[in-house]
Amino acid sequence: MPWLALACLLSEVLWRGDLETGNLDQWTFKLNPGGLEVVSEPKREGFHALHVHIRPTDLGKNGLNRVEVNHKMTIAEGDDRYYAWSIYLPKALSSEPRQLGTFETSTSFKQIMAVQARGTTFEFVTRQPQTVVRYSREGKLTPGLWHDFVIHVRWSRDPAKGLVDVWLDGDRAVSGLSMATLIDENTPFLQMGILRQPTSSEEDLFLDRAIEATSLVDVLPPLEMNAPGELKREIEFSRPGGERLTLDAFVPAGKGPFPTAIVVHGGGFTRGDKHSYVPPLLRVLADAGFAWFTIDYRLAPRHKFPAAVDDVEAALKWVRTHARQYKVDLKRLVLTGESAGGYLVSLVGTRYKRGGALAAVVPFYGRHNFDLSKSAALTDFFGIDPTAPDAGKKVRAVSPLHLIKRDMPPYLLIHSTDDPQVPYAESVKMCEAMTAAGARCELFTTQGLGHGLGKWKDVPAEHQRLIGWLRETLR
Repeated sequence: MPWLALACLLSEVLWRGDLETGNLDQWTFKLNPGGLEVVSEPKREGFHALHVHIRPTDLGKNGLNRVEVNHKMTIAEGDDRYYAWSIYLPKALSSEPRQLGTFETSTSFKQIMAVQARGTTFEFVTRQPQTVVRYSREGKLTPGLWHDFVIHVRWSRDPAKGLVDVWLDGDRAVSGLSMATLIDENTPFLQMGILRQPTSSEEDLFLDRAIEATSLVDVLPPLEMNAPGELKREIEFSRPGGERLTLDAFVPAGKGPFPTAIVVHGGGFTRGDKHSYVPPLLRVLADAGFAWFTIDYRLAPRHKFPAAVDDVEAALKWVRTHARQYKVDLKRLVLTGESAGGYLVSLVGTRYKRGGALAAVVPFYGRHNFDLSKSAALTDFFGIDPTAPDAGKKVRAVSPLHLIKRDMPPYLLIHSTDDPQVPYAESVKMCEAMTAAGARCELFTTQGLGHGLGKWKDVPAEHQRLIGWLRETLR
């Protein structure tokens, strides 16, 4: 389920540990407080953060090396809670496990689950009834950047009713994990800081923006725009089969109407949400005076094709219906997406005519031509058996390369020659085929930017190229 699809309309922030009091009064207990200092920099938001400095002499009663703060919770069977906190690592921690946040029972002190680091590797671990590493990804904890953790827990003693979801920096790491989250009669507490085996080294991290709430929308990390305007979040645009799909919208300051982009995230069709991967593009669009909508869609393998395509179409219909409210210029409406989202917008774009509901389509490094060797995507997303006699026909029917029409909207393809996930040649072939058919297509070739917007965001010349093309096309 997408990152915000679980959010409720009725919500409440139950507790904040954001240090904005200038002291540690928001926290129930401090373990080895000599290693804790409220500071003004670096901070995730507001005015203060917590500096956690651990030394070999910082020992707990159990003999472990630890400097932590503790938040005692009030929990009942069946409660849904959302927890968030942000950490900043000045440099990578040791490759040995470092627990950065744990849920533990009071009195009996049984650890239930933990977020931990091994160098730059992020891990989520459950401890009951035995220790299991549920998620581990190398390179996720980059030093010098803030990282946002969000954990959703449905508290229950029944393993069939207890539930855990985990997000790291907006990307879902653990989805719908069923487990007993209440272990005994003792109320859990949340502990943050550094917990490790005794060692001779000193280490540091900074902690900010700790929250407990009843809704995911209340624990969202800030989505910051430099341009003046209004950011509106968690707006429902569709409810297929009872599943709530939401979008976020940015409306520039001023009278409008404004050129507008609908943005579709990537994630291999199986992960991500409207905040995953796309914030660099959102900022570029906002700075250029565009309104934008970033959308959720249903994910595979739970939802097979064409669910995600239908959701993009539903978002387009919703935006057009609400154009006046959000100052959308319907003659300058663009559909853009990256990676899996690039495929989705490319496919949807083939259904429209030049001068119609879509003024332009901009796929970033998207697939345009699937083949039978892409078995994971075929089975998980499309539900196609690659060994079936009609598999080739079915694959061509869902590949934009085979759906080109002369009167389709203008396309801009953006792709790096060194993309390790989607071959650059796919964009070349798509653009050549569109041009041959009499449709308008341009390909912006980049060098050394790989796959994703991580490097693209640091190349202003590419931002200017994109905005220049859009302004010329939308005149």
